[in-house]
Amino acid sequence: MGPVVRSGILLGFAVGALLAGAAHGQTFMPSIIGNTIGNAIAASTEAACQKGLGLPPEPWPTTEAATLDDLFTRFAQASAQGDTRTIKGLFSGGGKAGVAGIDGVVSPRGAGLPGWTGSGKLERNGLLFGADAHAARTRWTSDGGGLVYTVDFVHGNWGGGWKILRVRASPKDAASTGLPDHFCHIGDVAALW
Repeated sequence: MGPVVRSGILLGFAVGALLAGAAHGQTFMPSIIGNTIGNAIAASTEAACQKGLGLPPEPWPTTEAATLDDLFTRFAQASAQGDTRTIKGLFSGGGKAGVAGIDGVVSPRGAGLPGWTGSGKLERNGLLFGADAHAARTRWTSDGGGLVYTVDFVHGNWGGGWKILRVRASPKDAASTGLPDHFCHIGDVAALW
């Protein structure tokens, strides 16, 4: 092999390397730019969320409130009937899911509504959606039991819909039964236990 052929081969490798680098740059640079823009949008959205801005427009909260009401009503009915299978299906599968009674003892998901026998009426008297639109906290009272139920709901992204995460039973006069003024994510609100 002569010096000209060797030079040609080396030149071919050099040009190939340059072209490969340029081709890599064509796919690499847009991904960096896209990630940078995505991160800026996420930071802006999170800042607005933490300030209480960015809630979904009507009628979303109205239709979703009806869904939460139905979910909690089904939970109360299943609790009165001792239907643990239905109860488990209404809860999020997360490890923090559960029910806490007045005594503060936490039972895993599948436990019934503490102090609820099925007689009387449950009334929702508080509802707050997280500004991320993936969480909500409600407050319910029973007309016969003297209890307040604070309920955290979470929304699954992949067809999971709304599920109950945590339920806490408290006496009606308990100071901790109120709702926060605002929250963004479910982790931003005070834990129920």
